[in-house]
Amino acid sequence: KAFPDRLIPYAYAIPHVEVSALKLVEQAVTEYGFRGIKIHGGETKLVEHIIDPVFDLAARHEVPCLVDFVGNVEHTRRILRAFPKTTIIIAHMGKYLCTDTGLLDQFVTLAEDHENAILDTSGVTLSWKISDAVARVGSDRMGFGIDGPHPYPTLAGYARAEIDRVSSLSLAECDRDNLFWGTIARLLKLDA
Repeated sequence: KAFPDRLIPYAYAIPHVEVSALKLVEQAVTEYGFRGIKIHGGETKLVEHIIDPVFDLAARHEVPCLVDFVGNVEHTRRILRAFPKTTIIIAHMGKYLCTDTGLLDQFVTLAEDHENAILDTSGVTLSWKISDAVARVGSDRMGFGIDGPHPYPTLAGYARAEIDRVSSLSLAECDRDNLFWGTIARLLKLDA
């Protein structure tokens, strides 16, 4: 509430046995102005009976889901196919700090094949794969991010290093604009 034009919250969907996470996530989106939903495959099972209601909710309220699939291509494929009206932001282009080019290629291919997929660049250590994904998927379906907070060297220093890493790529200005702000502004329906 203190910084509505600077901080855009996402609701974190973590199932709970005593409280309906789905009800709380819906309340966050409909009553408190949250603009998206985050799901982490390391903290919740990405199986139908647990997570699918969250993707349904996101589609109904037209908010994106940022999902860390923790490198699981099959869960990603199933969810992208099952929820074509839900915008799925694939965190870390598939897996955090991944050095397996074959695995990253599988996620880029999924994004090529599914219009509802957006690739997030946070934690992508193979910078050239970002350029490759821009060429294959298009920068309008990719977004810059940092994963943190990282205390080293400082949060600001970490953010600056990530910005510089992406800025150093040989990308057209329009692609750089999409990566840094255009795609997410469109997804979150922000005024330009």
